[in-house]
Amino acid sequence: MQKTGEDPRENPRCVLRLYEAIEKARKLLSGDTEASVNIDYLINEEDLNRKLNRDEFEQIIDPQIRQLATLLRSTLEASSKFLLHNIKVSSIE
Repeated sequence: MQKTGEDPRENPRCVLRLYEAIEKARKLLSGDTEASVNIDYLINEEDLNRKLNRDEFEQIIDPQIRQLATLLRSTLEASSKFLLHNIKVSSIE
């Protein structure tokens, strides 16, 4: 964090608390345009208080969404090729 110079992403307890707060904000942003992320005593008695709007959240997660979409496309393509090559037709009526 800026005041202490420590990175909460290096502490497993802090990472878990961040994930929980972000998940809560994500759910709020599905219906609202703004959400607050508040974590008391995140690291070294320092609090995290941040407002996040939907557009900002979408920009933050965009690289992960693109990566997931690419993975899903390649998986679907691979599975359809596998299915088409391994289907044996015994009869058509």
